[in-house]
Amino acid sequence: MWKTCTTIALALSVGIGAASAQSSWPDRTVKIVVPYAAGGPTDIAGRLVAQELSARLKQSFVVENRAGAGGNLGAEIVSKAPADGYTLLLVGVAHAVNRSLHRQLPYDMQKDFTPVALVTRAPLVLVAHPGFPARSVKDLVDQATARPGEVAYASQGNGTAGHLAMEMLRSATGTKMIHVPYKGSAPALADLVAGQVQVAFDSVVGAQAYIAAGKLTTLGITGNKRSALMPSVPTLAESGYPMVDATVWYGVVAPTGTPATVVELLNRNINEILQSAEVRDRVAKLGAEPAPETVDNFGKMIAAEIAKWATVVKESGAKVD
Repeated sequence: MWKTCTTIALALSVGIGAASAQSSWPDRTVKIVVPYAAGGPTDIAGRLVAQELSARLKQSFVVENRAGAGGNLGAEIVSKAPADGYTLLLVGVAHAVNRSLHRQLPYDMQKDFTPVALVTRAPLVLVAHPGFPARSVKDLVDQATARPGEVAYASQGNGTAGHLAMEMLRSATGTKMIHVPYKGSAPALADLVAGQVQVAFDSVVGAQAYIAAGKLTTLGITGNKRSALMPSVPTLAESGYPMVDATVWYGVVAPTGTPATVVELLNRNINEILQSAEVRDRVAKLGAEPAPETVDNFGKMIAAEIAKWATVVKESGAKVD
């Protein structure tokens, strides 16, 4: 009897201790791993979240950049971190693509992580060299149909959103275009401006300066509504190509097993942060929009994105360099 009471008391004390630890979270610095170099859009999104959470929860949230292997290095590190809420990961559309783009990954996007909060969504803009005779998506399709294998499009690299968005369009329209991959957005846009290639999908912010200077023309934009930064540019859905469902998104995940109380606290605070006028304005200037979601809906979105991009990768034959 005494042993039974002791066992029950011990179990209760452990349970109360765990609950107390969760309720006091965070009581030390929380690390948000950004699996890319500093200064890029993923890094900017991560630092925005870290700054706002620090102010709201009265504890330090710091960004740690762990670039490498197309975002996979940072993801592997966090997948092996303690599931205590003190190590988080900023993920994006690339992590959904990587599931099918790489033959073997040292982590499983769905098994090793629990969704926390979706942060932003951003469209891709379809741009062309001014000398290319296309002023709409239909014009591009007509040109590619009339000149199979002659129209060249740039991308930020094999398996990137810009590459796979064009493969979506090419596959849906039965056109043949030449893919010219670059190592990033800057060299891709530079060659597009120089006329070495004819078209490309890129970020709104990346292409905006060239468009304003008349060095690139806009054909359309992805997403379910027009961009506030380019309100005159029609969506691909408006242009008759709703199948090109390609947007760039970023969100926060944590190692599987992270306490539900911590996940819900983070989700609630991040969603409230995204609804503030100041944050919405800052995000809009990045060519994106805040995307508050429930934990459950974010998890369903990740699953849907993995399935969608797996089909595109398979049909395109995309391979990593």
